[in-house]
Amino acid sequence: MSSQLILALLIAASFSTTEASAADLANNTGGPTTLTVGVPALFTMNAGINTLTLPANVQKKIVITTTTNLGTPAASGFGWVCVPATVCTRTAPAISAVSFFPPLDVVITPIASGPFKICGTISYIPNASVPPDMFPPNNKSCVSGIVNPVVSDPPNLRIKKQLIQATFPGMATFQIGVSNTTSVIVGSGQAKVTDSLDPGAFTALVPPLPVSPGWNCSATVGLNVSCINIIPQGSGAFPPITLKAITKMKGNFKNKASVTYLPLPGQPAEINLIDNTILIPFTIN
Repeated sequence: MSSQLILALLIAASFSTTEASAADLANNTGGPTTLTVGVPALFTMNAGINTLTLPANVQKKIVITTTTNLGTPAASGFGWVCVPATVCTRTAPAISAVSFFPPLDVVITPIASGPFKICGTISYIPNASVPPDMFPPNNKSCVSGIVNPVVSDPPNLRIKKQLIQATFPGMATFQIGVSNTTSVIVGSGQAKVTDSLDPGAFTALVPPLPVSPGWNCSATVGLNVSCINIIPQGSGAFPPITLKAITKMKGNFKNKASVTYLPLPGQPAEINLIDNTILIPFTIN
């Protein structure tokens, strides 16, 4: 029996002489305080009763609450029915003073890093012969801690850019390609593409923002373009970015585009940056 639950029951026992007809439930939630994203962890909720016998037809309930980064819990225990996953109930058998329910095991698989908290709150539904719980403060018990990210190998990003066509008067069309040649985990970070078109060669973007699946693009200042995308699991190419601009004059020009890795907290930085920038010459006819 955990020391926390024993203490909770002893505290409540001091009330039993004055409120002998009232039941007192208590719960203790136990489990690890350090978790890892994607790795299952077991928490156990041990609930008991200090005073009075709760009849078999009185419903007892444990409500599980968690921070969102813990995902959906999977709870099970002898005699417990968990529907939905965060509400577990039982009726029979009756339970007498200073005894315990079968433990409720809760498996958590974290989905995001950061601080976490998981709580279990035991209660019952009072009726004419069973008054409300005499000491509610010991009904709830929590475990708090931190969820660490899974550390991924850093990506090896590469960028390519090519001119599709360019005429004056008219417009130029470029295509930017980004790929990753190393295997990374989901949620390790983002890829950011930046491209600054020459104001001597172009007057405006057409349309105002590049359009490409998965990329969130914005025009920062003038002809400066920035696009961000989540790095997918594994390796491979991102959807290409199509960039169009209204031409200003004929002539020979150069254009530079680059890709940068934005790691999430706890993830290592990209090491090989040799292919992260490209400079291409082009001609507007």
